[in-house]
Amino acid sequence: MAKTTNGRERGKQLVELIYEERASQDTPRRPNSLRPSELGAECERFLWYRFRWSDSVETFGGRMLRLFETGQLQEPRMTKELRSVGAEVYDTDPEDSTRQIKISTFDGHSTGYLDGVAGDIPFAQEPWCALEFKTHSEKSFKMLEKDGVEVSKPRHFAQMQIYLREQELKEALYVAVNKNTDHLYCEFIAYNEKYTDRLFEKGERIIHRQDIPQRISNQPTFYTCKMCSAHAVCHELKRPPRTCRTCAYGHAATVPEIELRLARKGEWFCEFHERALDLDDQRSGCADHRFHPHIVTGDSSNGGTEVEEKGQLYINYVFNDGSEWMDKGASFDRED
Repeated sequence: MAKTTNGRERGKQLVELIYEERASQDTPRRPNSLRPSELGAECERFLWYRFRWSDSVETFGGRMLRLFETGQLQEPRMTKELRSVGAEVYDTDPEDSTRQIKISTFDGHSTGYLDGVAGDIPFAQEPWCALEFKTHSEKSFKMLEKDGVEVSKPRHFAQMQIYLREQELKEALYVAVNKNTDHLYCEFIAYNEKYTDRLFEKGERIIHRQDIPQRISNQPTFYTCKMCSAHAVCHELKRPPRTCRTCAYGHAATVPEIELRLARKGEWFCEFHERALDLDDQRSGCADHRFHPHIVTGDSSNGGTEVEEKGQLYINYVFNDGSEWMDKGASFDRED
């Protein structure tokens, strides 16, 4: 690092050093389950890719990581303020006081954490409410004030509906903070049973279906697609890394497999090796990996053609432009 006597320049260098150190502490990892808020996404194909670790892993610099942390630091403050107006707030899991209340659905394939449950909240229509705390940029906060949670933040709305059902509550309190001005926005959200039924039906489809859902648009420049983390695999047919989640032999553990103790909740199951796969297994994969055909082609009608060579089973793919690619497994990737 170049030396300088200029105080402002040295200050900038210190900021960059702090950002770099913060970023070095972060290890981007794929979530092992669908987040409840993600079920509020409009595109089921995106969710299908994400659950199978086929979209790109988001990485963030030190500044953005600090910004995320700022949101987390607001939560105790919001809890304190609710208590100051008479609310009785429970913000830790009864089974583990070091974390928030864990919500697990779809046999462990979707997990999230509730910010709290509170009673005696002024103006609430129910004796107990689920709590959700969020921080917003100026633009996002203005949209929230104008349109409300359901319209401006559909993922947050979906998240709260799932939490309400799992906690058997009828109302949630959404508390938002404008990061620019520190203004607060509060909205009571009523439980919507029909909407939540549809969310759970969607979750079951995403987790257990083997065929790929339709794109929300076939145009790569469609506004929802342009910023999507699955854009490369969806519209460009870029193959993701080989893991058990992208393999044709793997699937989310089903109720029968769990009941027969072939797998635990939230695990995957390999039909080729006939065994359960923990997270380390899923991340590392094996030499017998064969891509799920719809991840390769992006087309539910094109599953490739099986080819046997020297006692080995390969999958040959022919694409719409006439090009071909043969999946020989992980040990042959160097020849791709």
